[in-house]
Amino acid sequence: MERPNYDIKFKIVLLGDHKTGISSIILRYCFPEKFLVDNNNIYLNEYGIKIIKVNNKKIKLYLWDNPPKGYVCFFQVPKREYNFRFEYKGAHGFIFIYDISNKESFEFIKEKINDMKSYEKKYSLNNNIPKILIGNKCDIEIAQRCMDASEAKKFAKENGMEYFEISAINDINVNEAFECLINQMIKINDEDENYSKGFNLYKAKKKFGCF
Repeated sequence: MERPNYDIKFKIVLLGDHKTGISSIILRYCFPEKFLVDNNNIYLNEYGIKIIKVNNKKIKLYLWDNPPKGYVCFFQVPKREYNFRFEYKGAHGFIFIYDISNKESFEFIKEKINDMKSYEKKYSLNNNIPKILIGNKCDIEIAQRCMDASEAKKFAKENGMEYFEISAINDINVNEAFECLINQMIKINDEDENYSKGFNLYKAKKKFGCF
Protein backbone atom coordinates (compact mmCIF):
# COMPACT_ATOMS: atom_id res chain seq x y z
CA MET A 1 0.00 0.00 0.00
CA GLU A 2 1.32 3.42 -0.96
CA ARG A 3 2.17 5.60 2.01
CA PRO A 4 0.15 8.86 2.20
CA ASN A 5 2.07 12.07 1.58
CA TYR A 6 0.85 13.65 4.83
CA ASP A 7 0.93 13.04 8.58
CA ILE A 8 -2.50 14.44 9.47
CA LYS A 9 -5.60 15.20 7.44
CA PHE A 10 -8.31 17.65 8.43
CA LYS A 11 -11.70 18.44 6.92
CA ILE A 12 -12.83 22.05 7.26
CA VAL A 13 -16.39 23.06 6.38
CA LEU A 14 -17.06 26.69 5.48
CA LEU A 15 -20.62 27.74 6.29
CA GLY A 16 -22.36 30.90 5.16
CA ASP A 17 -25.17 32.33 3.09
CA HIS A 18 -24.74 32.60 -0.66
CA LYS A 19 -22.68 35.46 -2.08
CA THR A 20 -20.71 35.86 1.14
CA GLY A 21 -17.51 34.94 -0.72
CA ILE A 22 -16.88 31.37 0.41
CA SER A 23 -15.64 30.26 -3.01
CA SER A 24 -13.35 33.31 -3.14
CA ILE A 25 -11.90 32.42 0.26
CA ILE A 26 -11.24 28.81 -0.80
CA LEU A 27 -9.64 30.03 -4.01
CA ARG A 28 -7.50 32.63 -2.22
CA TYR A 29 -6.26 30.19 0.41
CA CYS A 30 -5.77 27.04 -1.69
CA PHE A 31 -4.88 28.50 -5.08
CA PRO A 32 -3.51 32.03 -4.50
CA GLU A 33 -1.49 31.94 -7.71
CA LYS A 34 -4.72 31.50 -9.69
CA PHE A 35 -6.83 34.07 -7.88
CA LEU A 36 -6.34 37.00 -10.28
CA VAL A 37 -6.68 34.73 -13.31
CA ASP A 38 -9.70 32.75 -12.17
CA ASN A 39 -11.54 35.33 -10.09
CA ASN A 40 -14.37 35.50 -12.62
CA ASN A 41 -14.87 31.73 -12.28
CA ILE A 42 -14.70 31.33 -8.53
CA TYR A 43 -17.88 29.25 -8.54
CA LEU A 44 -15.66 26.38 -9.69
CA ASN A 45 -13.75 26.43 -6.41
CA GLU A 46 -16.30 25.17 -3.90
CA TYR A 47 -13.82 22.49 -2.81
CA GLY A 48 -10.11 22.81 -2.21
CA ILE A 49 -7.12 20.79 -1.04
CA LYS A 50 -3.99 22.26 0.47
CA ILE A 51 -0.95 20.67 2.12
CA ILE A 52 0.83 22.74 4.72
CA LYS A 53 3.72 22.06 7.08
CA VAL A 54 3.45 22.80 10.81
CA ASN A 55 6.06 21.72 13.36
CA ASN A 56 7.69 19.37 10.83
CA LYS A 57 4.37 17.64 10.15
CA LYS A 58 2.60 17.63 6.81
CA ILE A 59 -1.09 18.43 7.17
CA LYS A 60 -3.53 17.81 4.34
CA LEU A 61 -6.53 20.13 4.44
CA TYR A 62 -9.83 19.48 2.70
CA LEU A 63 -11.97 22.60 2.42
CA TRP A 64 -15.70 22.20 1.73
CA ASP A 65 -18.22 24.87 0.81
CA ASN A 66 -21.63 24.45 2.49
CA PRO A 67 -24.40 22.69 0.53
CA PRO A 68 -26.20 25.01 -1.92
CA LYS A 69 -29.73 26.24 -1.36
CA GLY A 70 -32.34 23.86 -2.65
CA TYR A 71 -30.03 20.89 -2.03
CA VAL A 72 -31.97 17.78 -3.05
CA CYS A 73 -32.14 15.12 -0.34
CA PHE A 74 -33.15 11.59 -1.26
CA PHE A 75 -33.41 10.48 2.35
CA GLN A 76 -36.44 10.69 4.63
CA VAL A 77 -34.93 13.30 6.93
CA PRO A 78 -35.44 17.09 7.03
CA LYS A 79 -33.01 19.02 4.82
CA ARG A 80 -31.40 20.86 7.74
CA GLU A 81 -30.90 17.64 9.62
CA TYR A 82 -29.54 15.98 6.48
CA ASN A 83 -26.83 18.62 6.23
CA PHE A 84 -25.74 18.01 9.79
CA ARG A 85 -25.85 14.22 9.49
CA PHE A 86 -24.09 13.81 6.18
CA GLU A 87 -22.51 16.96 4.71
CA TYR A 88 -20.82 18.02 7.95
CA LYS A 89 -19.94 14.56 9.20
CA GLY A 90 -16.23 14.07 9.79
CA ALA A 91 -15.42 17.79 9.91
CA HIS A 92 -12.52 18.76 12.16
CA GLY A 93 -13.27 22.47 12.07
CA PHE A 94 -15.95 24.94 11.01
CA ILE A 95 -15.59 28.45 9.61
CA PHE A 96 -18.74 30.59 9.80
CA ILE A 97 -18.67 33.36 7.21
CA TYR A 98 -20.86 36.42 6.75
CA ASP A 99 -20.67 39.49 4.52
CA ILE A 100 -20.11 42.66 6.56
CA SER A 101 -22.19 44.59 4.01
CA ASN A 102 -25.16 42.24 4.45
CA LYS A 103 -26.91 42.04 7.82
CA GLU A 104 -29.03 39.08 6.70
CA SER A 105 -25.90 36.98 6.13
CA PHE A 106 -25.02 37.48 9.82
CA GLU A 107 -28.51 36.39 10.86
CA PHE A 108 -28.00 33.29 8.70
CA ILE A 109 -24.87 32.43 10.73
CA LYS A 110 -26.72 32.91 14.01
CA GLU A 111 -29.35 30.48 12.77
CA LYS A 112 -26.67 27.92 11.79
CA ILE A 113 -25.07 28.08 15.22
CA ASN A 114 -28.44 27.77 16.97
CA ASP A 115 -29.08 24.69 14.84
CA MET A 116 -25.80 23.19 16.02
CA LYS A 117 -26.70 23.86 19.64
CA SER A 118 -30.06 22.14 19.24
CA TYR A 119 -28.40 19.06 17.74
CA GLU A 120 -25.91 18.95 20.61
CA LYS A 121 -28.88 18.21 22.85
CA LYS A 122 -30.49 15.74 20.46
CA TYR A 123 -27.42 13.71 19.51
CA SER A 124 -24.13 12.61 20.98
CA LEU A 125 -22.04 15.41 19.47
CA ASN A 126 -18.29 15.77 19.62
CA ASN A 127 -17.99 19.17 21.32
CA ASN A 128 -14.26 19.42 20.62
CA ILE A 129 -14.74 20.66 17.06
CA PRO A 130 -13.28 24.22 16.91
CA LYS A 131 -15.08 27.04 15.15
CA ILE A 132 -14.16 30.56 14.07
CA LEU A 133 -16.25 33.47 12.81
CA ILE A 134 -15.25 35.49 9.75
CA GLY A 135 -16.62 38.78 8.46
CA ASN A 136 -15.68 38.86 4.77
CA LYS A 137 -15.32 41.86 2.40
CA CYS A 138 -13.58 44.22 4.84
CA ASP A 139 -12.23 46.01 1.75
CA ILE A 140 -15.58 47.77 1.17
CA GLU A 141 -16.23 51.45 1.89
CA ILE A 142 -17.25 52.29 5.45
CA ALA A 143 -20.61 53.58 4.20
CA GLN A 144 -21.38 50.10 2.81
CA ARG A 145 -20.81 48.35 6.13
CA CYS A 146 -24.01 46.98 7.68
CA MET A 147 -22.42 45.04 10.54
CA ASP A 148 -20.54 46.59 13.42
CA ALA A 149 -17.38 44.68 14.32
CA SER A 150 -18.11 44.96 18.06
CA GLU A 151 -21.42 43.11 17.65
CA ALA A 152 -19.72 40.30 15.74
CA LYS A 153 -16.89 40.07 18.28
CA LYS A 154 -19.39 39.86 21.14
CA PHE A 155 -21.34 37.11 19.37
CA ALA A 156 -18.14 35.18 18.63
CA LYS A 157 -16.99 35.41 22.25
CA GLU A 158 -20.38 34.23 23.54
CA ASN A 159 -20.05 31.16 21.32
CA GLY A 160 -16.40 30.38 22.08
CA MET A 161 -15.04 31.50 18.72
CA GLU A 162 -12.22 33.72 17.51
CA TYR A 163 -13.28 36.52 15.16
CA PHE A 164 -11.55 37.85 12.04
CA GLU A 165 -12.47 40.43 9.44
CA ILE A 166 -10.95 39.47 6.10
CA SER A 167 -10.92 40.31 2.42
CA ALA A 168 -10.50 37.45 -0.03
CA ILE A 169 -10.23 39.97 -2.86
CA ASN A 170 -7.38 41.97 -1.29
CA ASP A 171 -5.87 39.04 0.64
CA ILE A 172 -6.36 40.54 4.11
CA ASN A 173 -6.22 38.21 7.14
CA VAL A 174 -7.15 35.09 5.12
CA ASN A 175 -4.06 33.10 6.10
CA GLU A 176 -4.23 34.41 9.67
CA ALA A 177 -7.81 33.15 10.09
CA PHE A 178 -6.97 29.69 8.77
CA GLU A 179 -3.79 29.55 10.88
CA CYS A 180 -5.83 30.25 14.01
CA LEU A 181 -8.28 27.43 13.30
CA ILE A 182 -5.57 24.97 12.23
CA ASN A 183 -3.56 25.60 15.42
CA GLN A 184 -6.67 24.80 17.46
CA MET A 185 -7.24 21.61 15.46
CA ILE A 186 -3.63 20.48 15.90
CA LYS A 187 -3.81 21.06 19.66
CA ILE A 188 -7.04 19.07 20.03
CA ASN A 189 -5.71 16.32 17.75
CA ASP A 190 -2.68 15.93 20.04
CA GLU A 191 -4.86 15.74 23.16
CA ASP A 192 -7.92 13.73 22.04
CA GLU A 193 -7.52 10.36 20.31
CA ASN A 194 -11.17 10.46 19.17
CA TYR A 195 -10.80 13.81 17.43
CA SER A 196 -9.62 12.20 14.18
CA LYS A 197 -13.21 10.95 13.67
CA GLY A 198 -14.37 14.54 13.42
CA PHE A 199 -17.88 15.91 13.74
CA ASN A 200 -20.34 13.07 14.39
CA LEU A 201 -23.94 13.26 15.50
CA TYR A 202 -24.70 9.61 16.02
CA LYS A 203 -24.92 7.73 19.30
CA ALA A 204 -24.92 4.56 17.22
CA LYS A 205 -24.68 3.72 13.54
CA LYS A 206 -27.88 4.26 11.61
CA LYS A 207 -28.80 3.49 8.05
CA PHE A 208 -30.61 5.77 5.64
CA GLY A 209 -31.55 4.78 2.11
CA CYS A 210 -28.66 2.96 0.47
CA PHE A 211 -26.15 3.80 3.24
